Amino acid sequence: MTRLHLAACVAALAGAAHAKAIDLHDFGGSHDGSGPNGPVTVDSQGDVFGTTFNGGRLGYKGYGIVFELAAPAQGNGAFTYRIIHNFTGGTDGGLPSSPVMVDTAGTLYGTTPSATGAPGGNVFALTPPPQHGGKWRFHNLYLFQNGADGALGYFGTPLVLAGGALYGVTQTGGSSLQCTGGCGTVFYLTPGANKAAPWTYHLGYSFPGGAGGSLPQNIAGPDVNGVFYATTWGGNGLVLSLTPDGHGGLTAATLYSFSGGQDGAAPDDVVLGPAGSLFGTALGGTYQQGSVFQLTPPTGGGAWTKTILASFKGEFAAPVSLARNAAGVLAGVSFGEIDYGSGRVWTLNPQPDGTYTYRNVGHGTPSRNPENVVYGLGGNLFGVMDGGDSDDGAAFEIVQ
Repeated sequence: MTRLHLAACVAALAGAAHAKAIDLHDFGGSHDGSGPNGPVTVDSQGDVFGTTFNGGRLGYKGYGIVFELAAPAQGNGAFTYRIIHNFTGGTDGGLPSSPVMVDTAGTLYGTTPSATGAPGGNVFALTPPPQHGGKWRFHNLYLFQNGADGALGYFGTPLVLAGGALYGVTQTGGSSLQCTGGCGTVFYLTPGANKAAPWTYHLGYSFPGGAGGSLPQNIAGPDVNGVFYATTWGGNGLVLSLTPDGHGGLTAATLYSFSGGQDGAAPDDVVLGPAGSLFGTALGGTYQQGSVFQLTPPTGGGAWTKTILASFKGEFAAPVSLARNAAGVLAGVSFGEIDYGSGRVWTLNPQPDGTYTYRNVGHGTPSRNPENVVYGLGGNLFGVMDGGDSDDGAAFEIVQ
């Protein structure tokens, strides 16, 4: 059942009333970075952290940066932009397209797809300085060897911190011989003796390929029962649960297998909802241009139920990001590119009858091609635009 068809005329009527887009930083393409496309992260102080794929100390030939947008001391002040790490393309890696995540101590964790001594990419940490404005310290936590341990992709995947360990997925590698270069893995890292020590790698799950899944894209969770959830792109794609088996590994179970066409394919972002439900984005759908779906667990055994909440069409196509706030409002972006205008930021607002109402809350100024949004303090949305062929990108906030 499709709850909401989004034609261009409908979206045009659902305007951005009472929402204001604020430009936080325009990337210059050289020393301050270029092409932000990984989701940003907002810490408990309201500071925003993210990465750019290029730029940095080497200018346009740079390998990207990690940046901070420090929240103003006063609520109506400006965010302060600062580079906290310049990637060199050496042992620290480079070309990041994954988000950085932050723990309660303010340490940032992230990945890059390749580093010296790590043909499969690296997982790194950046520990904050004793005083704000000081130098952050970079630490390599693990170097992937592009074998059974896995290899990180250039599209980037998030990390999840749970019980002091870091969980993530690699898009290739693993033990399966059903895919060239491996079908991908779920891994986790446990801390070393101190923050400067390498962490210990554990293989949680190796995707088998075929009906069992390959090319994992995302990991979310854990839920209240310690279960993680992942999406894969192999075939038409799967949504799976990953349950700790008590012996250091994870047991996978397919919750939904996409069939393509109007059912959708290639599920990507997945976020946890109430009563064990999941929300996600996929390609395909009613108009073959993307959808937002919900998966509801069975009440007495049996199959999960998939409901399409929104089917995108025309200028407002290709949902590529999803976030959810405590009130159950879903937020995401429709990618821009030259054929689809500048892109859009939208919300899906839950109604008493179980339907969702689409609302356009922003567009791609001063840049274009919004990549993602996340909720920050006060319920505002934060995200980045990569600029495409028009410029070097920007970071923005939408005040609702």
